[in-house]
Amino acid sequence: MWYPGIPGMNIGKEPTIQDLLKQISQLNDQIMIYQRDQAYRQDVAGMKRAWQERGEDNVKSGNPLVLDVYIPPDTKLVNRAYLRIRLKNFRSYGSSASGGGGLIMTSESEDTQHKHIAGDVQTSGPWGWDDPPTHTHAVPLYNTGYQLVSHAHNVTLPDHIHGIVHDIYEGTAASNVTVTINGVDRTVALGGPFNTNQDRLDITKYLTTTGWNTIEIGSGSLGRIHATLFTEIYLP
Repeated sequence: MWYPGIPGMNIGKEPTIQDLLKQISQLNDQIMIYQRDQAYRQDVAGMKRAWQERGEDNVKSGNPLVLDVYIPPDTKLVNRAYLRIRLKNFRSYGSSASGGGGLIMTSESEDTQHKHIAGDVQTSGPWGWDDPPTHTHAVPLYNTGYQLVSHAHNVTLPDHIHGIVHDIYEGTAASNVTVTINGVDRTVALGGPFNTNQDRLDITKYLTTTGWNTIEIGSGSLGRIHATLFTEIYLP
């Protein structure tokens, strides 16, 4: 009988028993490789998947840091879920326009010449990075010793630019930190409230809901929290 096109055999040549046995052996080797690959990728529970979620924000009483974690509907098992918490100081970012200086202005009132001195005047008004518009500064006047008719001076300064001062401001640290999972306070069960960093809070048994799970990390004081959640699940 003629078996054309079989790998490892000459086309047009009728295979021998040895040729067929060799072909069967090669197929068995391929099956074993496939089975080993599947065993490597899977175990009794299924296909393993792992990832991390992270978040960081300022917190205070009533305003927790929120992590949303999605567990696929076909998950067979949540194998591990570890929460790491870092307690930090409240942080804000800001910028301001610098101003100030002393001015000596001369004016006349009721034919009497006198001087007004204004010191450390904080300026304000519209400004920009380039070509700022002219604006007006109201200058407080000190008592000069003359008894004059009440009057006011408006001083108009020429175009100029205020320098921008950037800075980072830090306040108090987060304290008495709590952990709420899917609306249930788990703080005491996890060993809290917490006033130090936590490297591995095991919340595995509390992630029982497929779909979205919500983890709220609160603080009894104004502060900042950085949190990371490691999750490992098994899929079919």
